[in-house]
Amino acid sequence: EYHDTYQSGTAIGRKLEESASGDEVFYNPQSYSLVAEATSEGNGDANGAAKALDGELTEGWVAGSSAEESLFVRVGDAAATPYLDVSRVRVYNSNRRAKNLRVQVEVGGKWTTVASGDLPRGPDPFDISVDPAVRADAFRLRIVDTHQGWCGLAEVQFYGVPGEGVVMDGEATEEEEEEE
Repeated sequence: EYHDTYQSGTAIGRKLEESASGDEVFYNPQSYSLVAEATSEGNGDANGAAKALDGELTEGWVAGSSAEESLFVRVGDAAATPYLDVSRVRVYNSNRRAKNLRVQVEVGGKWTTVASGDLPRGPDPFDISVDPAVRADAFRLRIVDTHQGWCGLAEVQFYGVPGEGVVMDGEATEEEEEEE
């Protein structure tokens, strides 16, 4: 079951919201076998990529540097869930210093940007709309600018309406072809 609260010491923290509306579903990381990896991890498992999908805001993914960093999220069990139809990505920055984020999908071995946004500092969640919704089995959340120093994300959630995502095709632009 996905955690809906987190604890900091002995005090209960604020609720980690699950905010699906209408036909939209929340892609629970455990139910959909989502796996996270990152370009770097500052504290190994203590703040590794998996912390961005664990449903808790006390920790999170912390990158090993302040340079451009990426969090990769992919479907881990293609037989059970071959892809996700994503129309919105909810990001909890929680003072992890990420300033600007690109949501990308893999198309023909290259990463294509489908949405981007400037992240506010602080504990409030920030939604990045993906319009039109996209169908993919691998996503990259690429931090392209930071407020200062190291960066990372406290939590990431994916939302969408199953069956409504479009399959991306065509060639990526030069900007989107950048190496991992």
